[in-house]
Amino acid sequence: MTVRHSRDDRGGSRDLAVNPVFSREPLQVPRYALPRAEMDPDTAYQIVHDELMLDGNARQNLATFVSTWAEPQA
Repeated sequence: MTVRHSRDDRGGSRDLAVNPVFSREPLQVPRYALPRAEMDPDTAYQIVHDELMLDGNARQNLATFVSTWAEPQA
């Protein structure tokens, strides 16, 4: 399940600060639009991957460990 934000809930910066790990230059990426210039494919992948991890990781979701099933006698 992804997290959806209303238009009024867009508080904060309109840009996403990206600080690559492996000696690339830091850059600002528009949060709600496509960037004007191209970027390194590995950086683009990492941005998408990190944003999806914020939406929810099933391995860290309590609902994946809890079962609602019970015996008929219960």
